Amino acid sequence: MKQLTVEDLRALIRLIPAARALRDELEKSIHLETYGGTGELAVRSFLGLRASVYAISEDPYLQAFEITIPAERRDKQLVSQVMLASGQLLAYMEGQAGVVGLSAKQNYSVQTAPHITLNMDGFSGDPIALERVMETVDRTVKFKPPQPPKPPQPPEPPRFFRHEHHEPNFDIEIDDEDFDIDTDDLGDV
Repeated sequence: MKQLTVEDLRALIRLIPAARALRDELEKSIHLETYGGTGELAVRSFLGLRASVYAISEDPYLQAFEITIPAERRDKQLVSQVMLASGQLLAYMEGQAGVVGLSAKQNYSVQTAPHITLNMDGFSGDPIALERVMETVDRTVKFKPPQPPKPPQPPEPPRFFRHEHHEPNFDIEIDDEDFDIDTDDLGDV
């Protein structure tokens, strides 16, 4: 590994945003499952970036960031490998340039679609079995969680009977003559 000059450090620092963008975009594509068809491009981008860093630093350690291309070339595997290697390359570049921690992750939230896994062992492809599989998929896709039970209504408070004043249903006639009161008999009140 050669001793880095100021110009080498500047060149290395200029590559950090590209490495950070590669890592971040690959991570998003894995979470959002949009990696289809991007595996080879991701590998080419990473290998070009690694070659540029190697041309600056001449560090044999960079050969450790090798991507194994599977025979079936599945994009998810390629993107996952490049994402891991680009994160390590970015950490190496920041460490060499003395700017460790600038690529700190920013928080973001990703919600993915539900995964449906079917055990297809013994599936012969006959129409009845195919119909059952499709019914299972339909039920899974249309599934709505049960609603929580409604809380019970509180009982009504007891009713108290009020005694209301009612007028009598009969008439009483009082003749003033029958109730003659002599106020002289009462004395001094």
